[in-house]
Amino acid sequence: YNGAENGRILVDMSLHAEYTSDPATARALADYARSIDTRMQVHVSETKQEHEECIGRHGKTPAAYLESCGIFDVPTVAAHCVYATEEDLEIFRRRGVTVALNPVSNMKLDSGICNGGRLLREGVKVAVGTDSVASNNSLDFTEEMKVLAIGSKIARRDPSALSPKQVLRAATEGGEKAQQRNDCGVLKEGNRADLAVFDISTPNMHPVHDIVNNMVYSVSGSDVVLTMIDGRVVYENGEYTTMDIEKVIWQAEKSTKEILERL
Repeated sequence: YNGAENGRILVDMSLHAEYTSDPATARALADYARSIDTRMQVHVSETKQEHEECIGRHGKTPAAYLESCGIFDVPTVAAHCVYATEEDLEIFRRRGVTVALNPVSNMKLDSGICNGGRLLREGVKVAVGTDSVASNNSLDFTEEMKVLAIGSKIARRDPSALSPKQVLRAATEGGEKAQQRNDCGVLKEGNRADLAVFDISTPNMHPVHDIVNNMVYSVSGSDVVLTMIDGRVVYENGEYTTMDIEKVIWQAEKSTKEILERL
């Protein structure tokens, strides 16, 4: 499926994390990723326990260990990085690693808060993620942006730690660059029409002193009135054009019941 749908679908390799693998597995996957010229996904220093136990096992932080295994030899997205050290940030900067920040998941699990502003100041590339429903129930991307902005302020004890403009750029262009895409992430002639349209007439979006500020601090996922993928409308005014949403919900409830009955 790599390159399917006119290049829209890209397949990455993924090493879940240092603590769920061993050096031989990490090196083998890194070798394979290099051989097929693809990208890598990996969880790094999500929790303090993970970070410290890795040092105990290998004498290195998770970032240093993964680099030594060759994981960063291909373009990599490193999720979380809550406990990344200054030396780790230098590795990320030097190797071009993009850190995917997942603030809602980190806060729900009490993993900590990653200082997004600190990463940007150190020249590290940043994108925004949601993690999964296992640790983030809503997967509301607008909520993720707001929590990222606020969380970074708390982590640094600085109200100017991360600006709305920086957050919005990480949430759009940051993801594009992390996946080595050059035809989306920003609105410009020639790019794919990957769009989210928001209703800015809602009460929560007023007043408007700066629309970028509103898009980070005021907007809600319910304000989305249309989404488009590569020019194809997939959601418009409450209607999903590519799926039977009632059937999807019914199937999810049915599957949940079946799984719980087996436990």
